[in-house]
Amino acid sequence: AGQPEVQADILMVMGQAYRSLGRDDLARPLYEQAIALRSEALGDAHPETLESKFYLGTLLELANDMELAGTLYEDVLAGHRARVGDTHVDLILPLYHLGLVRHVQGRGAEADSFFTEWKALIDRLPETDSPELSRGLSDYADLMFTQRRYEEAEPFARRSLSMARRLYGDESPDVGLLLNRLSEILNATGRHAEAERLATEALDLHRRLYPDGNRELASSLQSVGEALQGQRRFDEAETLFRQDYEMRMRLFGEDHYSTARSLVLLGRLNQDRGDYDEAERYYLRAIGIFTNQFGPTFLTTIQYRIELSDIYRDRGSYEEAERILTDAYRSVANRAPTDRTRVSTLRRLVQLYTQLGRVEDAERMRGLLPPDVRN
Repeated sequence: AGQPEVQADILMVMGQAYRSLGRDDLARPLYEQAIALRSEALGDAHPETLESKFYLGTLLELANDMELAGTLYEDVLAGHRARVGDTHVDLILPLYHLGLVRHVQGRGAEADSFFTEWKALIDRLPETDSPELSRGLSDYADLMFTQRRYEEAEPFARRSLSMARRLYGDESPDVGLLLNRLSEILNATGRHAEAERLATEALDLHRRLYPDGNRELASSLQSVGEALQGQRRFDEAETLFRQDYEMRMRLFGEDHYSTARSLVLLGRLNQDRGDYDEAERYYLRAIGIFTNQFGPTFLTTIQYRIELSDIYRDRGSYEEAERILTDAYRSVANRAPTDRTRVSTLRRLVQLYTQLGRVEDAERMRGLLPPDVRN
């Protein structure tokens, strides 16, 4: 009592602990209390107040409250600009997350503006080890990864990992997280043996750090499983995917978006095996979770429905595949022509119509693609 700054510090630590346990519902009021205490004691523009606002923004971003998350990020960005100018490392995180929020909202021009400023800032910063720069490099790798620009993503992921090792040592949770991220890039580019080595290092580390289970330990199980799946070691991969699923069920419950990701991986594994009915079952459960939590027009919901269309196409259920893809396209048609989900949907429609011999429909969909990706 009577020490608001200390109270706020403790509330933030408790909030981060609940986040790591997947209890965002318990973290949110703690962040909000910390903001109120820090605003009154330190002022709205104080770095610690801005920190609390930023973390609440990341929580709301995951909950798909993009409007409020964007407002918080704008406050954080404006506060840092007023305090340290336009070229300081403190701008890296709010610029990146504002870009992500605007991208999800379909406001492509604004998103590109924030990402451009963010990338220019990273390029200008001296190559001096700092947590902010390491995170910025990692975030840039993530952005390139989501855009399937894997060759651009890899050097940033490697730089971030090397910097984290120097900053924190090899036994750090940050290093484990970055090992997983780099292994995802390697898996996506077919280098599954190297991905398995890095992801196994992360898995061993997380098992030492979190013997009772943790979100990052579950992510390591996923990363190793995907590397094994890429080497067609399906039984080994399934064992790890099921461990991941059981851990997330225990940590987060059956209706959490994190658990849905585990279901998708089991669906992809069964699709690779040719068991399309089982793959469909997992995907439908995952899509149901995302639809209930975030709605049918949330990008991840749409992306998983698009992947489900692949299962229907491979199984020969062409009408179902077409229905899903046309519904998905209606949801993303107004996004930027180069938007990844929009392009992915159109490409699948072109492929489906070509396979069915519907040449005019295929050409109509092809004509909606950006010129550089029509072939």
